[in-house]
Amino acid sequence: MRFSGEIPHSGLPIRAALYVLLGCIFVLMPGGLFRFAFPKIALLAAGIAVGLLVASRGRLAPSVRWSAVGVLAVFAVAAVMADGFGPAFWGRWPRYEGVPTVAAYLLLLGLGARFFGPGAGKSGRADWMRMLAGGMLLLAVLAVLEAFGVRVLGDTEEFRPGATLGNATDMGIVGLTGCAALLPRATWLGRRWDIVGAVSGGLVAVASGSRAVILVLGILVLAVVAWRAWQRRRTTGWRVAALWLLGGGASVALGVLAFPGVRERFFTVETVTGRADLWAATWALIQDNWLLGVGPGRFVDALPLFQSEAFAARVGTDYPADSPHMIPLQWLTDGGVLLLIVNVLLCAAVLRAGMRNIRACGTEQDRLFFVGAMAAVFSFGLVLLTHFPTPGTAVIPGLLAGALAGVAAASPAPAKSVKAVKAVNPTLEATTANPFAKAGTWSAAGAMALMTIAAGTASAAEIAMKRGQDAVVDGRLNEASEQFTAAANLRPWDGDVAMLAGQSFAGRAAAGDPRSGESAVQWSTRSLDSNPESVESLTSLAVGQLAAGNLEAAQQTLSTARGLAPVNSQVLLQSGLAEFWAGRHDIAIAYVTKAASLTPEPAEEQAILAKLREGTTAVNGENGVTVPGSNR
Repeated sequence: MRFSGEIPHSGLPIRAALYVLLGCIFVLMPGGLFRFAFPKIALLAAGIAVGLLVASRGRLAPSVRWSAVGVLAVFAVAAVMADGFGPAFWGRWPRYEGVPTVAAYLLLLGLGARFFGPGAGKSGRADWMRMLAGGMLLLAVLAVLEAFGVRVLGDTEEFRPGATLGNATDMGIVGLTGCAALLPRATWLGRRWDIVGAVSGGLVAVASGSRAVILVLGILVLAVVAWRAWQRRRTTGWRVAALWLLGGGASVALGVLAFPGVRERFFTVETVTGRADLWAATWALIQDNWLLGVGPGRFVDALPLFQSEAFAARVGTDYPADSPHMIPLQWLTDGGVLLLIVNVLLCAAVLRAGMRNIRACGTEQDRLFFVGAMAAVFSFGLVLLTHFPTPGTAVIPGLLAGALAGVAAASPAPAKSVKAVKAVNPTLEATTANPFAKAGTWSAAGAMALMTIAAGTASAAEIAMKRGQDAVVDGRLNEASEQFTAAANLRPWDGDVAMLAGQSFAGRAAAGDPRSGESAVQWSTRSLDSNPESVESLTSLAVGQLAAGNLEAAQQTLSTARGLAPVNSQVLLQSGLAEFWAGRHDIAIAYVTKAASLTPEPAEEQAILAKLREGTTAVNGENGVTVPGSNR
């Protein structure tokens, strides 16, 4: 038998690809500065590369396939128009959601159709359900431990625990989508692993403390229980059906009450009002950039110009958002109305194909699988109305959306027989031999293999970044520069390495260290070469210039920064310090007073303001300005 260019459609290669993809949820880089993004991207690309080589008669529906191509094309055009083949194209810190990562998201649809769609064997679905249940159980153990104060990964107490996802809401999304996929099977078939996985996924969702995730989980549980109660109303009576509904709602409520941190967070409104302020500022940005947006990854640099004083006072500007936290607004900012349109078309095509596949199911087990897939995809979409996608959260809904969008490809047949084939089975796609399809598959697999190598190398840079930051804190500045240089060499395309290095040195420079100031100037300037509108790097540059005694240059830098971020409290604070050292005390006090009014936590600004009013020259030092590290 001659090799056809694809691995035969057997259980082993499919399981291997699925294990690698499921590993995206758990993999991280120990000892790295930011441990989560690149290791997950590396496994995502590796799993896709293996999966693309598995032969299958499952394919994406043509409408879904061409919509996905349209999404990638518009996204890539928007990135190139933003800054050529620069940061917008390759991706920005911390999620690196550039063209390669978005291409991987879309390729998950193709893998889902190959592995789980109507043309795929049922063994792949059964394997995936077992893997998913086991993954939810493991994640639940980590989530519950962290919810009760056991920091398994050694994270500090100031951040909500996110287990191996690095972000609490990301962790909740994974639990929610896993629960949604397994819950219909657990409710109707009553199989042990399905029940364990669904309950574990629900625990993860609740332990995350994300109100959006918990709200969607409540809707999901009540919908499934109501459906089950409706089916059993004639055999068990309405009272029993009502008890089913009551039990479903009570299970979610008890889960919320069981975790102390979740109880406290669930009844606060700060992040809710913060979202509204963020969306208002984003909408103002979109109105000025409606056709192709500002480009992928440029939201963090473009938004400060549109932030209001009320936004700064309530939310703060020290930790800039890199996403609007609402997926339609993210599409509009990344690629404008064109990207919004093609994404809506893609969602509609997946929904249409999914409904068709659910209706065409011949067995209850198949129907429950596709219903669970639809529930997971809908749950993911609802949560994205207040959050954003990441490589860790995209795997489960991406594969299941592909399953919904799949069609069964017939053996190569003449084009004139297409109508006859579809008349017999509407989910069957009659195909003609297409040599370009095989070439495209191999090209995509090769690109994902290269992406795996690149992301793996980029992951190693995180260790050097962490060592560099620790060296700055300890005052070992030469060693810090060497480590940051090593990281930059591993990621020569990533200007944000220089941004983060500049911020590290600026933190020490603000305490009055001229050598750190010189390093902050060097690295911040390097960052601005690739992102000239980065308010974060402009602020670090100004701090370094002040520490190095270059007052005139600092004033010019801060003037540029104020033009890009008129309500940024750190920019105004640094402006006040620069004016103070220039001898213009009244202007300095005005700037710092304004800075104190534009932050929800003005203790630092008020302390410096008191010193300015005393007329002291000891402004820097213990009460100096520390440029905060980004938490985007």
